[in-house]
Amino acid sequence: MFLFSSTLFACAATTALVSATPSSKVAAACQKAADASVTRDPSLFTSVTYDYVVVGGGTAGMTLAARLAENPRVKVGVIEAGDFFLNDTIINTPSSSFFALGNPTYDWMFATVPQESAGNREIALPRAKLLGGSTGINLMAYNRASASEYDALNKFSGDSKWNWKSFVPFFQKSSTVAPTSDNTLSSRATNTGPVHASYNSFLVEPVGKMVAAFNKLGISTNSDFLDGNGTGIYNSLVSVDREQGTRSYASSYLCGLPPKTNLHILLHAHAAKINFAKSGKTNVKATSVDIVVASKTYTVKASKDVIVSTGTDQTPHLLELSGIGNSAILSKFGIDTLIDLPAVGENFQEHLYTGVEWKLKPGVTTFDILQNNASFAAEQKALYDATGSGWFAGLDATIAFVPMQQLAADSADRVAALFKLLDDERKAAKPDSIQSLQLPIQQQWLQEGKVGQAEFILWSRGLINPQPNESYVFILGGASHPSSRGSVHLQSADPLAPPTIDPRFLSTEFDIQVMLDCIKHIFAVGKTSPFADMLDVQITPDPSVVSDEDLIEYIRGEAAGGHHHIGTAAMAPKSAGGVVDTHLRVYGTDNLRVVDASIIPVHIAAHLESTVYAIAEKAAAMILADC
Repeated sequence: MFLFSSTLFACAATTALVSATPSSKVAAACQKAADASVTRDPSLFTSVTYDYVVVGGGTAGMTLAARLAENPRVKVGVIEAGDFFLNDTIINTPSSSFFALGNPTYDWMFATVPQESAGNREIALPRAKLLGGSTGINLMAYNRASASEYDALNKFSGDSKWNWKSFVPFFQKSSTVAPTSDNTLSSRATNTGPVHASYNSFLVEPVGKMVAAFNKLGISTNSDFLDGNGTGIYNSLVSVDREQGTRSYASSYLCGLPPKTNLHILLHAHAAKINFAKSGKTNVKATSVDIVVASKTYTVKASKDVIVSTGTDQTPHLLELSGIGNSAILSKFGIDTLIDLPAVGENFQEHLYTGVEWKLKPGVTTFDILQNNASFAAEQKALYDATGSGWFAGLDATIAFVPMQQLAADSADRVAALFKLLDDERKAAKPDSIQSLQLPIQQQWLQEGKVGQAEFILWSRGLINPQPNESYVFILGGASHPSSRGSVHLQSADPLAPPTIDPRFLSTEFDIQVMLDCIKHIFAVGKTSPFADMLDVQITPDPSVVSDEDLIEYIRGEAAGGHHHIGTAAMAPKSAGGVVDTHLRVYGTDNLRVVDASIIPVHIAAHLESTVYAIAEKAAAMILADC
């Protein structure tokens, strides 16, 4: 999960000075794989007609392309607008995970339009500008939602192959989960996938105190959060290869698998438009993709499928540039409508967070020690350089997903009130909109109390203007199933212009009320021993902010996204606001597919990394079966 930009800049000035240079035992193998596949020469790349053209070499795109290329009879071309950071300190070092965010070398620097219900702020939306995608700049939490959240996919699709049971093999195929001493994750662990997930080798002092406080407040510890129950508090896996001490992300599908001469990847190439030919009376067939490299246009040809994997923010952008979308929007930019598909770019959903920060009493050690103690930081840097272990290989990963029934003292009344808010929204929704499918599912999740409605995250470091020689903790809280819906559309017909992103944050009373419950729970944790025993001074919000009215004002002024964007090319019936079918084909096309988080129709109580890998693995198997 990402954090707000103010957090990033508060940390970067000091920690970047001591960030380590990770050793890489796999560098030679990775370089060999890159030499076989990666190019910056558009003329060379476009001289080949590919069976499959994958637009976007991010989390889903790299996964998909690598698996498709395991069929030696096909040629796979990947179009990536960013660079490949093979041995980059900021990308690879776990403790440096904050410092790619807001850095234009790695980040597209997207932002929302002013958010009317969130203080009229333009809120940063980091998106990765590199091969491997946003798993290369995120904060590396690796978890899963509850089984019922994946089962809900078949309620949208009507296809029983989209459910928890069908996802499990692809979760396993994508990852290697490091074994634990008590083997609690054995039922869903695997050691075959290219992406490594592991526990931190040590936990800072606030972790145990927070877990104990949550337990006292009735929220139990979840010892097997990969097994279909995502609720409770736990120390999450993180996508770190403990043998190397480095981030493990989607580039592992290039570096962690055998080199493939039938997989070609072009860097620094912006997709400008997908080209089509007529197919039958109604459909069209994607034949090629126009790309822009250094202000010059080239065309990449595809004989089988074109697969868009540019992410929730950029997939609808490319579809609209190609004439697929709401004709009223396309006409404003002089784009001829090829397929009138009004749902393109709609249904944007995002996890939103706010929180409470405290300064700690003297003697409590947090990650602030890397700023406060130069000799300790130097020792840890040397240890990391030599062994890939120590504090530079660590990061925060304590997370809780909590049903509303465990969050409020008057939980039955509170759940009933929130249910009614969702019911009012459902009655106001258009019958042909995707919300007519979403809201009953969200009501069921809320009422049954088997999935998280609120998420809490511990950061054991100062995030808001930390002072020298002090230690801090910050607990974030946010709504796991927000009801606000936004959009992503063209800003202009220029393919290099960023999209217009309007999440409509906090535009529903349901979201406001869940966020209010979150911050009240954080205050309760701050009054519960042993967590309370180490707190000195509350930093934010100001201690005078206590009334519901003032807390809501604080939420509107400070909340920001975790950058788990979904939904803008949803898998659902076309008549109910879908963009792709159950084979991930765009409606009205024979062979244009979308494979990324934009196909998820309703949000889940989890960070997205492992789910997007599984979607891409599942899509690859599906496409090869269709071959």
